[in-house]
Amino acid sequence: MPLFAVQARQKGEDVGIATSIQVFARSLGTAFGVALGGVIFQNEWTKLVSNNVAKNRIPAKMVIPSSLAEIAYEKVKEFPESVQNAYRWVYSDSMRTVWWVMMGLSIVGLLISLTARNDEIRGGLSGSQNFQDKITTPEEKDADHQKAIIAISDLQGGEVTTYVKNTKNRNMLQWAFIGT
Repeated sequence: MPLFAVQARQKGEDVGIATSIQVFARSLGTAFGVALGGVIFQNEWTKLVSNNVAKNRIPAKMVIPSSLAEIAYEKVKEFPESVQNAYRWVYSDSMRTVWWVMMGLSIVGLLISLTARNDEIRGGLSGSQNFQDKITTPEEKDADHQKAIIAISDLQGGEVTTYVKNTKNRNMLQWAFIGT
């Protein structure tokens, strides 16, 4: 489920918790998906290699165990062409099985998501964890401006201070910060 869909269902004060649970569940699902894909691939690899050995397409001395399947590419290049071709089919068929299983799980997930209720996002930025704009007076802005100038001049040995003090233009101050 998309993150914004999870957030839309929550009260303003619960959005942070819902977001963290959704991210955790997605990470956990990814870990299980990778593990499941690996297990399916290795089991299918073992089955297909055994079938090819039984049909004499792969000699018993050239068997690559499923635990080494992901790094067997370089080793397979050293085998005769007929054995290489057999391993290409083993790889292909193993990946096809992984694809079909994952596709089936995706379809199940799609069907489950169709049962979800339809929510509208109407809350806007109404929550207790949102940023609040602080209304400042011109004097407070000028004081913050001077603090920034002092901080920059301390970092750069006072070179920026004299340039910025000669102008009250905010854009010039930003240019001085960017240009240094």
